[in-house]
Amino acid sequence: MLAAIFALAVVSGPAPAAAGQIPPATHADSYYSYCLARQAWSRQDYVEALRQMQAAVETDPSAADLMLDLARLHLELNQYEDAAASARRAVGLNPGSAAAHRMLGDALLVLVQREGSEPGLAQEAVEAYQQAVRLDPTDADAHLSLARLLITRGAYAQALDALRKHLDLAPHSVDGIYLAAHALARLNRFEEAESLLRAAIAGLPQDASLHIALMEICESAGKLDEAAEVGHSMLERNLEPIRANFALARLSQRRGRHGEAFDYFGRVAALMEQEPALFSDGDRAEIQVRMIHELMDAGRVPEAQSLAQAGGKRFAEDVRFVLREGEALLLQGRTAQAEELFRRQIPASAPDARGGLQISDTYLSAGARRERAGQFKEAESLLKAAIDWNSRSASALNYLGYMLADRGARLDEAIGYIRRALEIDPANGAFLDSLGWAYFKMGEYGRAEQYLGDALAALEQEPAIYDHLGDLYLATGRRDEAIEAWRKALHHGAENADAIRAKLGADAQPPTTRH
Repeated sequence: MLAAIFALAVVSGPAPAAAGQIPPATHADSYYSYCLARQAWSRQDYVEALRQMQAAVETDPSAADLMLDLARLHLELNQYEDAAASARRAVGLNPGSAAAHRMLGDALLVLVQREGSEPGLAQEAVEAYQQAVRLDPTDADAHLSLARLLITRGAYAQALDALRKHLDLAPHSVDGIYLAAHALARLNRFEEAESLLRAAIAGLPQDASLHIALMEICESAGKLDEAAEVGHSMLERNLEPIRANFALARLSQRRGRHGEAFDYFGRVAALMEQEPALFSDGDRAEIQVRMIHELMDAGRVPEAQSLAQAGGKRFAEDVRFVLREGEALLLQGRTAQAEELFRRQIPASAPDARGGLQISDTYLSAGARRERAGQFKEAESLLKAAIDWNSRSASALNYLGYMLADRGARLDEAIGYIRRALEIDPANGAFLDSLGWAYFKMGEYGRAEQYLGDALAALEQEPAIYDHLGDLYLATGRRDEAIEAWRKALHHGAENADAIRAKLGADAQPPTTRH
């Protein structure tokens, strides 16, 4: 059979350059290797397929189609750098090939998603897909991949244009609808995003992804009740109840309804038990840890302790349950018992070892809960203990400093804690925001604006920074800038939205500061 194919390749190959000459064997040999490669590829003998495909390319290096098939094979074998290199050569050999540009984009798209990828790869991938769709405007998948890349780069308007073309070609594409809704939301066009998703759900009522996307859009728009209604409609339809309950639990967390969130997570746990083959012990442990957190946030600390103890028995290797039991003891004021538990059950509990870091984080978590409950004295004691366990806990140092600064208490000391945090993590936007807020509370508005500006450069979508800047602008007589900053805080999903709306709806006075 192979001999026949080879003979056919020779007969149908290019004619000799002049009568009487022996035809060069290059194309025939290349085609023979290519046929062997395709056969090996079809029987999934990838080592042989790659060897023969490389031989074909080496024999006829000017054949763009061979180079493109080599790129396809590399891509199928997850050899993305090699796939990109071969696709670049295919593009160079045939710049008018939409398939070659598309292959280059596909290979680069994977590379771009890797941590530490070269900055220029993303732009090269965008240009490859742009060329692919210019040469073949009917390639729906290329439009979609282009949109994905543009969204990761924050080019939402351009992404939306690519998604419109994709949806014209594939109107029922769930991925396309989801990404288009996401891009619209990022452009603050929530009503359009919601309308798009509701229309899609009407046509595809059993698609859970569309319902979850609608929940996210409603949540982003501040329509928390409507988001919950979507989740409940999923439960009524028995539409992926594990996913629906999980989404409702997360939404309840956002609404501060921690007992309700605990109940939803409990339903997730029960449903997971009904399908033991589908979920690992790690999955089950994760849900139980979340349930413990919700009980603590709901003030049901003894229940949280009991659930942590049960989890420790079932998932004996998971140290999180010991830590959560210890946190419950700390929240009950049973510090000596917590310390004894930690020293007995947390391995390598010296402050410079991993156990010490975990214990420090546990004190930090307990301190944060006390602070949120307005129990500042207890919170300060727990945060200082976190620092005792790990003197380089930047998060504990910053939390303690911010808590003091926010209350206008011992501001010099607060700044000292925050500066210690910044010595450990100098570019941390949250820490820079804390320092700026502390200087604002001191009445040192110039320094405050400097550090808040640095914070915003590091975390340009953090609503708390915009809120703080709004107060600063108002205090320095720039009300129009304050209004704009507060509006941006709302746009980016500020948790204290009601307080910000109150400032926008009245002639807000500068908060009390120390001069």
